[in-house]
Amino acid sequence: LVEDLNKDGRDDLIITTYYKEQEEGFVFVYEVPNDFPKGVFRKHIIASGFRASDVI
Repeated sequence: LVEDLNKDGRDDLIITTYYKEQEEGFVFVYEVPNDFPKGVFRKHIIASGFRASDVI
């Protein structure tokens, strides 16, 4: 998902992950740099420590 979450005028990339072995899920947000190919994507954890549901 791409959205400007921090309202700075630039897109942010929202990623979800779930590590089955540890039974822990995360939501990460990466700030997309102005220099997309060479810039640094700053990572922020906005949610962690949850279990994914078996409901699809």
